Amino acid sequence: MTSRVTHLSRVIVHILGIMVFAVFTAVGANIYIPLPWTPVPITLQTFSVFLSGAVLGGTYGPLSMAYYIMLGLAGMPFFAGGSAGFARILGPTGGYLLGFVVASFVIGKFIGKRPGFFNAELVLLFGIAVVYFFGVLQLCIVTGFSPADAIIKGVLPFLAGDIMKTFVVAGVYSKYHSFFKKTFQ
Repeated sequence: MTSRVTHLSRVIVHILGIMVFAVFTAVGANIYIPLPWTPVPITLQTFSVFLSGAVLGGTYGPLSMAYYIMLGLAGMPFFAGGSAGFARILGPTGGYLLGFVVASFVIGKFIGKRPGFFNAELVLLFGIAVVYFFGVLQLCIVTGFSPADAIIKGVLPFLAGDIMKTFVVAGVYSKYHSFFKKTFQ
């Protein structure tokens, strides 16, 4: 009986974690600053992406990002600026959204291998690269930007802010690593 209760409570924790990070990402998407020279706005979404992988791990972190995308596709105003629908996935910023799932997976799989701030920071920086790779790729395809233009318009304006976010997430993760592992993964 005790193992059944323990299993059920872990399932509930995982489901709640997935839901909380999906909503947290949506909140981050709606704290945004549009930039006039690029179709990509500044948001707090990447903070949620990084934290979802670190906290929920390589299975539940990406599930939270996939759930976030599914809710946005279903019409919930979860994408930047309160937008929703398939146009966002197919548009210039869709690559970033898809990159969220992959980055959360990569972060979740590798961040706990060697706990500590420095390792967490390296993994999170790689997570940024994953998001940017998918974002730049789709920017090139959808807008016709050259790779250099896509990097100038889709990476450089966001790089400093995203690096600052990784430092915060790495600090939180390294301080509470054992709690996250025990509770969420």
